[in-house]
Amino acid sequence: MMPRKLFLRFFILAVLGGFISSCAVYEDLEFERMDGFKLDGIKGRDINMTVGVVVTNPNWYAIKLLPSTVQVFLEGQLIGEVHLNDKVKIRRKQENTLSVPLNATLEEGAMFTMIRYSTKDTISLRMTGDVRAGVLFVSKKMAVDENRKISGKGLKGMMGN
Repeated sequence: MMPRKLFLRFFILAVLGGFISSCAVYEDLEFERMDGFKLDGIKGRDINMTVGVVVTNPNWYAIKLLPSTVQVFLEGQLIGEVHLNDKVKIRRKQENTLSVPLNATLEEGAMFTMIRYSTKDTISLRMTGDVRAGVLFVSKKMAVDENRKISGKGLKGMMGN
């Protein structure tokens, strides 16, 4: 018969192993749409904003987005970095409407680039970088390389026109 301490260790290892392997069953979050944009302030090349987004989490557990930074490109040209400074919780198994505070640091000449592309019907927006996410006490960096076609006219609203 197995000693009690040895059995307890195997049991704990089996439970932890099952928990960790179940975290490997991960489905990507689904970005549904933007749901608003509020410009909170501009100071030099720093822009504070709040972006409304609708995201679906198909997983059986909640996910927290942790402070992260991504680079933003318009038509292949770097316009700056966007920083998520606060944690954002995405509830499990449902569509989440989130209000996300962001800080953007623009590159030199980025406003002129945005003005130039604001007259086009569609433009290419690319976001790339590492986003940190966590579940309970486990966090992980995930590479993001997202391309979207957006209306150039939407840039006018972001610039305050």
